[in-house]
Amino acid sequence: RMLSGPEDILPEGELAYVHDIAAKTGRCVRCMFHLKQVELDDDMFVLCLQMKVPDPKDNPEEHDRYEVAENVEQRCRLAFARLAQNMDVAMQVLAAQFWISAAMRRQTACGDSDGE
Repeated sequence: RMLSGPEDILPEGELAYVHDIAAKTGRCVRCMFHLKQVELDDDMFVLCLQMKVPDPKDNPEEHDRYEVAENVEQRCRLAFARLAQNMDVAMQVLAAQFWISAAMRRQTACGDSDGE
């Protein structure tokens, strides 16, 4: 399942989707994937991050620890927000190690909340 809606538009070279995969136990688990095409030192790569979409039925402790939405679409949006933060960190780490080229998108501010 692809994300849909005007706020879900990703730059060219990025893709986010939800897919059910089989866990080691054989049980199906809903996961979100975020793929990003990047060029590192003139070689093309696809960076892929994946995380399980939080589900209060599967893990009630997680639901109590975090405010996990009951609606599947809201849970997917929460998962994507976490993946986007992790993608930003991964891109920062890669940029410190390689010459990097990738699609531009809005950057998140670093540092504390008062803008410093």
